[in-house]
Amino acid sequence: MKLPVLVSLVAVLGGCATKDYQLYAEQTAKIIQANSAAESACFLVMAEGLKAGDNSTKTAITTQLEKCKKESIKIEPPKKNWLGF
Repeated sequence: MKLPVLVSLVAVLGGCATKDYQLYAEQTAKIIQANSAAESACFLVMAEGLKAGDNSTKTAITTQLEKCKKESIKIEPPKKNWLGF
């Protein structure tokens, strides 16, 4: 009687941990994509400004290039439960 209960308990708890980690991985991938798209758009705007601007505009744009580099947001991975799953 104890063995089937233990097996079903492990299966239920293990399944929850897998779904949590899968959601974590999907959200992390979405954040990385969004961050890359934002950086690309920023650099594109800067490049267009460098093409069309006069010397003072170009100088101002080159000083602002560092602002395009964004640190990615960190999400904590799902925590394990007391059984280690």
